[in-house]
Parts: sequence; structure tokens; C-alpha cells
Amino acid sequence: MRILCISDIHGELDKFKLLLNKIKYDNTKDKLILLGDYIDRGYKSIETLFFVNDLIKKGAIALLGNHEEMFKFLINNNAVNNRNIIKQNGNESTIKQYNLLTDYKKKKIINIIDNLYINYVIDKYIFVHAGVNASVDLIYNTKDDFIWSRDNFIFSKSYKNKIVIFGHTPTKCINDKDTIYFDDIYKDKIGIDCGSVFGYNLACLEINNNKYKEYYV
Repeated sequence: MRILCISDIHGELDKFKLLLNKIKYDNTKDKLILLGDYIDRGYKSIETLFFVNDLIKKGAIALLGNHEEMFKFLINNNAVNNRNIIKQNGNESTIKQYNLLTDYKKKKIINIIDNLYINYVIDKYIFVHAGVNASVDLIYNTKDDFIWSRDNFIFSKSYKNKIVIFGHTPTKCINDKDTIYFDDIYKDKIGIDCGSVFGYNLACLEINNNKYKEYYV
């Protein structure tokens, strides 16, 4: 069984579908793991969340990203007038799309977000949106560790005999490349957010018998 990992789609639904076609995703044979940030900055955020939910129904695993958590906070706390947060994080189009939904579909969107995983483990692989706090056991990591971690995780040693697959931080910010990042120092983490919404690549990492293959659109 192939494990196929994609992260940080950010509302680029058409590009996401192109990538799924390129990798020839088959839900009866492959395990698809999505690492969060389905919304914001792109133009089809709400459509992307509904599409992700359809994939979940067919067996995909979908994780929570910081943008989903942030969106829920903005909606639930009447914080949509906080222009600085919204402008900085590209929430405008998502909020506009959400506000056009019926009450039923609004509840469905929140329910989709509420049911996303915060981490997922298969054998030696730990899948998270942003990172882990390796100073404590995985079960003692907080939601914030999983969806907001950055430099303290990326440039430090992670768990022994485990490999962390993560998104959140564009690889351009790690090694100035728009391709999948393999940690060549500790060899314990792989970054797959290649900055698609900023004009770079949407990436998929295939894991098959502990061998890796990369796909980009």
C-alpha cells in the first residue's frame, strides 16, 4: 500500500485535483494523508474543505492545520473584524465564502474542522501539520505543538527511530528550495509544504516500503 502525503493546499482546489490525478490516487489501494491548511489565501477554500470531506468518507486521513483552527476562532469569537489577523493570514476569501453558505452548510464546515486529526502515526512515521515537541512523549504534545511548531522543531533532533512528516513551514524558508525537504542532519523529519500558494509547488510525498517518490504540480 502506498502512503501519499499532501499538505498546505490553501484553497487551490484545481491544483489539488491535478496532483491527485498525477499520482493516480486510488482510494481502494492507497492511504492518502492530508496534513492540514486546506483554506485561506487561495480562492476555493470552502470548496476545498468539502472536497477533503468527500475524500475522508472514502478513507483519507485529514489533519488539522493552524489555518482551520484560526478560522474557527475568528468565526466563533466574532473576531472577523480583526483586520490585521485576517489580512496577514489571507482569511478574507474564506470568510466571505463561509458567510454565503446556508446555516446547514456552515454547521457542516465547523463539524468537518472539529473532526480533523491532530496527528497520525503509521509504523515509524508521525504525520503532523507543523511539528512536534520532542522533549516530551508524543501523547503529551499539545494541539499548539502539532499545528504551530516551527524552528524549534525543524532545526532540532526529533524522536529516536521515528520520522516526522510535516507541512506548515514552506521549504523555501528552510533550505531555499521549492521541493520536498529531507533533513540531512538528523534524518528524522521530512517537510512537504513547498509553498504552492506563494507560486511554488504543490507536492506529494509517496512512501512505499520505506522508499520515497516525489510528485509536483
